[in-house]
Amino acid sequence: MNKTFLKNQIFKIKNYFQNNTKLFAAIALILILAGAAQIQEDRLSLSQPEPQSSGQASSSITLASQNNVDVAKLSQIGDYSGLPVSKVDYFPVDNAQGTAILLPQFHRDPTTTSTQDPLNDNAQANQEQTLPILRALDQNGVSLIMVEGDLAGPVPQDKIDSLKTEIAARDKFETDWKNFKGQLQGSSLNPSVVSSLQASMDQQASAVDRDIIVKYGAPYVLKAEGSDSILVGAEDQATLDKCTDIIRNYVYLQDRLNQVQQGQQPASMPSASIGAANPNIQSLIQQLMGSTNTPAAQLAALQYQVNQKGDTSLSQSLQGLEQDLSNVQNSMQAATAAAVSSSAGSSTAPSRANNPYSNISDPAVLQNMLNQSQQDINQWVIGERNKEAAQNFAQALKTYGKSVGAIQFGAGHEDGLVSELNKQNLNVIVITTNEVASQPNPVV
Repeated sequence: MNKTFLKNQIFKIKNYFQNNTKLFAAIALILILAGAAQIQEDRLSLSQPEPQSSGQASSSITLASQNNVDVAKLSQIGDYSGLPVSKVDYFPVDNAQGTAILLPQFHRDPTTTSTQDPLNDNAQANQEQTLPILRALDQNGVSLIMVEGDLAGPVPQDKIDSLKTEIAARDKFETDWKNFKGQLQGSSLNPSVVSSLQASMDQQASAVDRDIIVKYGAPYVLKAEGSDSILVGAEDQATLDKCTDIIRNYVYLQDRLNQVQQGQQPASMPSASIGAANPNIQSLIQQLMGSTNTPAAQLAALQYQVNQKGDTSLSQSLQGLEQDLSNVQNSMQAATAAAVSSSAGSSTAPSRANNPYSNISDPAVLQNMLNQSQQDINQWVIGERNKEAAQNFAQALKTYGKSVGAIQFGAGHEDGLVSELNKQNLNVIVITTNEVASQPNPVV
């Protein structure tokens, strides 16, 4: 990572403070889960081996299969023909004990309360591109996947179960909606009402698809689809707690510096859970606004027309569709609650009203303290998490008797994480999706 990358992250944080009243806890989770800020310090820099071209062979690679996985084949860009893969880099070590397949990712922006927020467009695109790659790896025998953001060890089963419920509700909704559209053809219902309903329901179908992939990510979707893959988390709780303190301090300093520079009094804001999303916020807003353009309202309006015409068959289908819609919306909310409660770093954050630096009014002093805080971020939020993820990955390979596995981690961590994985005597194959490659300075 370079200075341009760092400047982008700091600019984003400053812009966020100046233009939003959301809680600082969301910013904390961005940095903790994504490693979105780094200072270039020579003493903290990690040595990084030059990657071999995906077309070159290496004496380090074991041409014989590892756990029936053809590692040599998976290190070649040609093996991903037809998949959304921009490049494949290979970082071998001598006498390797195994191989890690690293997939840099964009994940949900924690400052958003809805997966539908445009800030999650990159996450949706990247996770949708990663899913077929994981399917291909799964078919080639790569069954262990490490997930960023979850605690080390097996991922929570209730999170997988909630996702399965949401997928099942989505599948039934989309199937019944497709059948209902067939019934609408040739009906005598108001064409404008039918057209509006079709647009709204198609949008709802797209919304739930996006909700699933953005909220959970590709590894969870693969598992919920029925794969025998083993999902494990990458994070250590103690380090996350340490990172939370560091980020809290950083955000307090940044906020106070902004206040001093803008001549403002300390802001008073309520507290909230780190990264906690409110699954009912959109529904509440719609109720307050009395929206009549929701799919449920449009179905109710169409039901009235159908009843007026005495079409029993269509009425029954509508009732079933209304139930499907309710089920899919309820499952989206329930899944959000499950995802939040089981995620690492979801502890309650203190109020910003009691900023410990509110009595400091010298911007130079605040800036110096902020610079030190940024170095702490680089050492712990970036460096230590990379180190622990690599250690946890190596241990997971041993625990499950695997010599090859995949690890999905934030784009921008590649250099440090590859170095740490190599230190664990692991070859590393980095598969970069088209979406990640399109962002030269990833802000995640």
